Order: sequence, then structure tokens, then C-alpha cells
Amino acid sequence: MLGDAMAWLPVFFLYFSSHLSLSEVLRLEALYYLAVVMLEVPSGYFSDRVGRKTTLVVASFAFVISYISFIVAREFFVFVFAQLTLAAGMAFRSGTDSTFLYESLHCLQREEEFGPMEARVQRQSLTVGAAAVVLGGLSASLDLSYAYWISLVTAVGALLVAIKFVEPAGGRNPTVATSFVSQFWSCLNYLKDRTLAWLFIFFVVVYILAHVPYEFYQPYLALLELKEMLGIINAPIASGILLGMTMLLGAWAAGRSIHWQRQFGLNTVLLVALLLQLLVIAIMGMWLNALVISVLLLRSIPMASVHAPMNAVIAPRVVAAQRATYLSLQSLAGRLGFSIMLFLVSIGIEVDTVNWATLSSLLQIFVVFGAIALVSLFATRNHNYS
Repeated sequence: MLGDAMAWLPVFFLYFSSHLSLSEVLRLEALYYLAVVMLEVPSGYFSDRVGRKTTLVVASFAFVISYISFIVAREFFVFVFAQLTLAAGMAFRSGTDSTFLYESLHCLQREEEFGPMEARVQRQSLTVGAAAVVLGGLSASLDLSYAYWISLVTAVGALLVAIKFVEPAGGRNPTVATSFVSQFWSCLNYLKDRTLAWLFIFFVVVYILAHVPYEFYQPYLALLELKEMLGIINAPIASGILLGMTMLLGAWAAGRSIHWQRQFGLNTVLLVALLLQLLVIAIMGMWLNALVISVLLLRSIPMASVHAPMNAVIAPRVVAAQRATYLSLQSLAGRLGFSIMLFLVSIGIEVDTVNWATLSSLLQIFVVFGAIALVSLFATRNHNYS
């Protein structure tokens, strides 16, 4: 959970903007998602071949290098390197953390506990993250780089913990596939399963929409501060407090997610989460008002409420030797989709700093995309996940 103590989350857009133009910031973010895409499936294959522990150690080390780079960065190319190493950390951790948990439980013959346990881990991670971002926002009010210093300390701690991990039986499969290509195509074949295919597409859509308010709420707060709508609190502090409260709500949703799945059914949980995410973006894009902050508090609930229920359905349907690669492939698709969207919306932007007209237009583009996706997913939903 130390790896989830990312104190930089509430200020990264502000930090980038203090050194780069708006178009450079958007391209920098798009490059990050593109880099994760390029590393996502290879990192999953690496995990399936070399082992879960080694993969998590590599991820933690990449985070350490990334935060050091962000601290010293002043030029665009240094920020690019920092983003690339951050992407490596995210990619190598993605999928392997859930797989590590599932296989550890499997070794203990307790795999039926995976869904509730995954929800509990998600809740605890969001709680730790909430404390980190509040601290990051407070420290960034003094200097934006301080948030990265805090993240560096927790990343070093996460690296030391990862080194102490014990590899679960079956976590290392040196003969899992004759080549990376064959492993990749084997995972794509899982999409012939209608349930996995629908969940795959759903994940891509909800991932893109979940990252829209995440990407743009910092400039939104900066505009509120510019218009003197935040009172005596500045944007970094407001951002840290907002993100911390958002994560706590997400932690609550994660803890309830399996209960909601059992009570209402997986389809209902997934589609309501997607609708809520879309409403948050729509309201955010319609009004520049401090009251919208109360709506932004809800932005982590959708992703937190679908994470454990989705993985509980997916994990048993994918063999152990391909599980990390498959989950990485799914994450790849989500990040690739968001990267493409960022590149597309950055075309034609001629302003160097964010204004309300530009931000509102960007958000409205995502609302149209989300509405079309929601209708399509509802029409093709699966009624049987057994």
C-alpha cells in the first residue's frame, strides 16, 4: 500500500503547468499513457515468465527513479523521461498486484475469498492514498515539488517491502509460452468469451471516463481560485483535500462493492457506475462554480465499485500462466484509448494557459463519447456471468 501513497496526484497538472505550456502538458500526459500502453502487455508477459515478486520490485524501482526525475526536471525532455519511468512503474504493477493476491490465496486454498479480499485491499489502498494526497496538497502549497519528495520516500519504502515478498507457487512460469507473440494472441483469444469481451470493452470506457475528471480537476480548481471562488484556500491545498475526500469515498465504495454485486447484480453495479461517472463529467463541464466540488467528490466511486466485482469474474476465467498478461492487455486498451483521446483533443488548442471556454469544450467532448458508449453497453449487456 506504500506504493499507493502518491502525494503528487493533486498537483501534477499544476506542477507541469508551472514549467510547460498547456499544449505541452497535454502532450506530456498523452505520452505517459502511450508509454504505459507500450509497456503494459510486455510487463504482464514478464510477470508470467519471471515471477510476481520480481515484477513488483521492478515497478517499485521505476517509481523511485521517476520521482527523482520529476524533482530535478525543468525542461520538457526531462519531464518526458520522468513520465516514461512513471509509466514503467504503473505498467509493471498493473495486473501483477491482483494476480499476486489471487495466487497467494490459491496456494492457501482460499481463492473463494479473492473478491472480498480484493475489495478490502482496494479500500485500504484508497485510504492510504487519501492521507498521502492531503499531505501532498498541504506541502505543495509551500512548494509544488514537495509532493514529489513525499512520494519518493513512500516509493523507497514500497521497494523495501517488495524485496521481502515471497513468490507464490505458480507465480513464475518460465515455459508459459514459446514467445511473447504467442502469449499475446493466446490472451486475445479469451475475447471470444462474450462475458470477457463485454467486460473488456466496459473497462476501456470506464477507464477513459474515470480519468477525465482526474486529469482536469486541477485546472478547474485553478480557475476557481483565479475567480476568487475558493475563499482563503489555494488550489494545491484545495486539490489535496478534495482528492483525499474523494479517495475516502472511493474506499467506502470499494468496501461495499462485493455486497452491491450480490444484492443488485453485476450489470446494475457496472452500468450505474458508468452513468455516475458520466454525470460527474457533464456537471463539471456545464458550470464553473465552487458548488461543483461536491459533485467531484463522487468521481472515485464508480471505478472503486467495479474493480473487485470485475476481477472476481475475470480471474477464474483466465489460466494462471496468462492471468497477468490478460489483465495487462485490458489495462493497455484503457490507457491507449485515453491516450488517443488526449492527443485528439489537444489538436487545435492554441492557448498556453487553461481558460473556462477551452476546459468546458474538452469536457463536453468526453460527455458525448460517454453517452454513446453507455447506450451501446446497455444494449449489449450480458445477463449471465456464471
